[in-house]
Amino acid sequence: KKQRHQRVRVSRSSSTAPGSSRRTQSVSTRDNECLRRIKREWREAVKMGVAFDWTTGHTINEQVTSDRNYVRIGPLGKNLLRWHFSCQGPANSVYQTGLYHGQVLLPRDYPGSPPRVQMLTPSGRFLCGHDICLSASNYHPESWTPRWTVLSLVDALRLHMLTTANEIGGV
Repeated sequence: KKQRHQRVRVSRSSSTAPGSSRRTQSVSTRDNECLRRIKREWREAVKMGVAFDWTTGHTINEQVTSDRNYVRIGPLGKNLLRWHFSCQGPANSVYQTGLYHGQVLLPRDYPGSPPRVQMLTPSGRFLCGHDICLSASNYHPESWTPRWTVLSLVDALRLHMLTTANEIGGV
């Protein structure tokens, strides 16, 4: 973090490349916005009791009960741009007894751009390790809105399991 701020200061004082300080500053601002948003989503997941530490294998509970006991989410280790999730299949469906694991790959300018979504567990519904075409994924940047969160995206994917498979990444 300190190195990034030093780089911004150095480029501002440099007169050899006009405009480079503005470019460096905007990249730094986007990175900071992305980091703030990801940390906020993590704090919300912790408060809701759905945050999961994938390195230790433990749910991080701040709240004893949650209406979302079917899902666990969190960044993979220190990589804040790669979130993993596990969720139970939707109730009253052929998937209801299954536990499904996947990942949400956030772009560096998240939430300015949509993430990629992949399932990693065979389900008979989605191809493992392939990007899934959702209206809130990188396949449809025109319909992306920063109101989506990683958790709401996982919820949408879970419900999308109930639809007929005719998207990219569907079986």
